[in-house]
Amino acid sequence: LVFGNTAEKIPAYAFTSAQPANITEITFGSNLKSIGDYAFQFTPVKTLALPAVETVGAYAFNKCLSLETITFGDKIKTIGANAFNECSALKSVNLPDSLEKIGNYAFYGCSALDNIVIPAIITDFGRYTFSRSGITKASFKEGTKTTGPFIFENCAKLETVYLPDSIEHLEENTFAGCTALASVTLPKNLKTMDSYVLYQCPITEIVLPDGLTNVPMCTFKSCLELDSIVIPDSVTSVGDSAFIDCKGLKSVTIGKNVETIGTNVFKNCEALEEVYWNTGKVSSLNNSSTFYNAGQGGTGINFVFGDGVEIIPDTIFYTSSSSNMPNLKSVTIPNSVKKFGTAAFRNCTTITDIYYYGTEDNWNSIDFGSYNTEYLTNATIHYIKAGTATTLSGNVFTIVPTGIPAGSNIMLVCYKENAVTFVKQSVYSGSGNISVTVDKEYDDVKVFVWETEAMSPVVKEPEDVILTTNN
Repeated sequence: LVFGNTAEKIPAYAFTSAQPANITEITFGSNLKSIGDYAFQFTPVKTLALPAVETVGAYAFNKCLSLETITFGDKIKTIGANAFNECSALKSVNLPDSLEKIGNYAFYGCSALDNIVIPAIITDFGRYTFSRSGITKASFKEGTKTTGPFIFENCAKLETVYLPDSIEHLEENTFAGCTALASVTLPKNLKTMDSYVLYQCPITEIVLPDGLTNVPMCTFKSCLELDSIVIPDSVTSVGDSAFIDCKGLKSVTIGKNVETIGTNVFKNCEALEEVYWNTGKVSSLNNSSTFYNAGQGGTGINFVFGDGVEIIPDTIFYTSSSSNMPNLKSVTIPNSVKKFGTAAFRNCTTITDIYYYGTEDNWNSIDFGSYNTEYLTNATIHYIKAGTATTLSGNVFTIVPTGIPAGSNIMLVCYKENAVTFVKQSVYSGSGNISVTVDKEYDDVKVFVWETEAMSPVVKEPEDVILTTNN
């Protein structure tokens, strides 16, 4: 089938047929600008070269099951909805930088399609553009600001994705169900995401960039291999079920500016071992079952409230089912805490140790609220005494830990004119003292206490130890 150079438009339904016509080759003229809706639906064409076409209508080549290659010229602006839907033999298509709009399901179900590069100029993405296709590698060009909703949903073979730093927003379900996508680098300038962006992806780690403001509903739902997550200080909201069923998740850090946390956020995170809760802006979780069944598959959760937290939120650990309470092992509480919210520790019967950075008098001055103290009676409270180390003379020091948990990392630091000259780091066994010989000049000595594995500070000031000199 040949169209001469005088043809500018092919009307809708021109050659479509429920019983495919015998059209295996089509030559389009240099002046053809528009292909109408359903124009070649079901035809057995094998290759397409569209040098001057600006618009491909909806369903224009829908279910052309023999189509293998599409070559667009640099005039193309619009690809209509379902234009190449379920072209199951399609292996190759180029998308020129002139392309501005792709309709819903444009390349849906193109199971032989392997690689796609998406131009930056597109301002109108349809839904499910490449959903359920065979794509293994996808790239967005520099300058792209957003992705399309459901654009790669259920692309089960997708393994590699390039997202340029220009992207500021990820649409809903961008990579949902991409069960081969084990690694994603999020753009540095990403500000917002919609729900289900990485649902069911087998990622083991992900870095949420500084500047991101939200982690919405079900973003990481059922990411079974995800090991740890740090929610940066720029994030203000974490949506419902954001990490639900992340059964391999062991470590969570929540930034200090989170204001709202939805329901079931960490539900069924059975491997959870440590949580660093740094936000002081959440006062209640409204029976949201945030940590429902968390830590039940491991040795228990060490939960650390960060410096500056003043209120332990209402019902932070509470669930409606006592058998599905989080498996809390220890809780670390800073002396900035003034109040326990109502039922914060209700039914928390597994806590064995509470580490409080203050004196017993400080502890007793806390407003413990309702439904709390009766559930903490089996826990041992460790009062961590504070006393800043002073400048001492001599070169052999004995560090006498006072109320420091076993496994803590104790670091002696020497300074000369405010510059560090010597560092000695030791892991505290839980008993005895630590002797340190200093072989550098110094005019000041401080001791810090750090969490051993994560190397995150238990305290930010040099305290919680008694420092003496032997000469």
